[in-house]
Amino acid sequence: MPEKVAALTSPARVITSFIVRIVQDSPEGEAHALPPRWHGIVRHLQSGREYHFLDVNELALFIAEYIPKVERFS
Repeated sequence: MPEKVAALTSPARVITSFIVRIVQDSPEGEAHALPPRWHGIVRHLQSGREYHFLDVNELALFIAEYIPKVERFS
């Protein structure tokens, strides 16, 4: 149990927060003919930086800018 408390209070802990709004649009009258379009906006709360995206992959790229690289151990 003390390990969990130490992890929560560790000074090395970094919190990065985002607000994300994702919108799905279906072309009018063509709801089943074409796949839905996704777009939205993401805001990084600590910096206030906002990014408007037209594809959810762009959302992941924006968030990745604020997350430290994690080493993979084999």
